[in-house]
Amino acid sequence: MSLTARHFSDVDKAPSPGAYEAYLELAERSAPVTALRAHIAQRLGRPTGHGVDVGCGTGHAVAELRAAGLAVVGVDRSNSLVRTARTRFAGSSYLVGDAMALPFPDGRVGWYRAERLLIHLPDAARALEEARRVLRPGGRIALADPDFATLAIASGHTATTGPAAEAFAEALADGRAGARHDALLGRAGFTDRVTSTVPLVFTTFAEAWPLLVEPACAAAVAAGALDPERVRALREEQESREGKGLVEASCLAHVTTATRA
Repeated sequence: MSLTARHFSDVDKAPSPGAYEAYLELAERSAPVTALRAHIAQRLGRPTGHGVDVGCGTGHAVAELRAAGLAVVGVDRSNSLVRTARTRFAGSSYLVGDAMALPFPDGRVGWYRAERLLIHLPDAARALEEARRVLRPGGRIALADPDFATLAIASGHTATTGPAAEAFAEALADGRAGARHDALLGRAGFTDRVTSTVPLVFTTFAEAWPLLVEPACAAAVAAGALDPERVRALREEQESREGKGLVEASCLAHVTTATRA
């Protein structure tokens, strides 16, 4: 099934939450997203105190951070995703909670991590105000979000891929959140802000199509910018490129760390 961008903000209300879980699992196990998690961990370093991974999804990052010796709890607003995380990573801790109203007292969290979260939030500024509330002074924050304005799809069907990329960025709550990290964190009162970029490059049809190309096309069809026949033609072209090793769909992710003043 084609996934709808808006349902990523509330998986439990999707017609088939399991399809969104499968999407997240495919993303988490892919080489580009695995490398992104490693880059975030390197940027975060060895923070002290108990941390929180907000928008933890199916729980991979929490399990990895715990295995690295960090004290961390995962938080996600989706009951379905939290159930999955608890089942798959029984030794880790997960809570159902909202990024806009975290279940922690003021100043009690040592560090905060959020990967691919802000792109799904209609009010990222409010979420970062909440992050500042729960972080203790000197606490570290690490954000990672794509800028889908950089979405590029190798194809001869540019009249299809162009509208698809544009529609996907528009369909998400904030498809350019990664590019806005510094400004958002600055307004929320965070200091020592440092941003790096990580290219997410998918080079197989099995990952590029379901993770980037198909959702982008679905957004364009929903917006009336493409018709299904053009999407079918693009899929056929992408499948033919697979046999020649010519599949590539990519975007830039921004990783930003900062300190709670």
